[in-house]
Amino acid sequence: MLAYNLIRQEMRLMAEELEIPPQRLSFQWLAIAIAGALAEARRRKSPVIAKTLTGHWATYFPSTSVAMPGAEKLLKELALEGIALGVISNGAEHSRRETIDALPFGSEIKVMISSEACGYSKPSSEIFHAGADAFGYTPEQCVFVGDHPQNDYQGARASGMQAVWLEGFHDWPSDLAHATHSIRSLNELLPLLKQNSP
Repeated sequence: MLAYNLIRQEMRLMAEELEIPPQRLSFQWLAIAIAGALAEARRRKSPVIAKTLTGHWATYFPSTSVAMPGAEKLLKELALEGIALGVISNGAEHSRRETIDALPFGSEIKVMISSEACGYSKPSSEIFHAGADAFGYTPEQCVFVGDHPQNDYQGARASGMQAVWLEGFHDWPSDLAHATHSIRSLNELLPLLKQNSP
């Protein structure tokens, strides 16, 4: 209960500073609140609280997932276009499945490959190949959209997939050639795919 109260306290303080209701705080702010609560637990020299907080995070995070703006509309449009939809994600199998199930468009996702189940993590080509194989496609027949320059974009390209970088989450490294295809919001994806389809 102390862990929960620490998180709530951090969320309340952030909402006050931002002058918005606590329920309007995004996932990023929740993560910051949890980090603040963990720091407070460490300051109190209480490893039990830190363990409780991380356990709470692992248990409840998937069911509190919120879709990105435009995600539900985009996935439904892509499905109507006959495009097979899947997820390739670094992390635990159960949390990835629970996250997808908690989202309103979860039923549109036909394949989910987690690094835990696959045995490989992005940017390794093996995890991208596992995703293509699950659909019965070659990597060259797939388009991967991701927000991380190395793990998503470069990993997908190295595996043979076409890749689209979703800007705004991670800075593009100065030592990498810029992405051939990038979008700033999800509503730009379908027009990009139509423009670049053979």
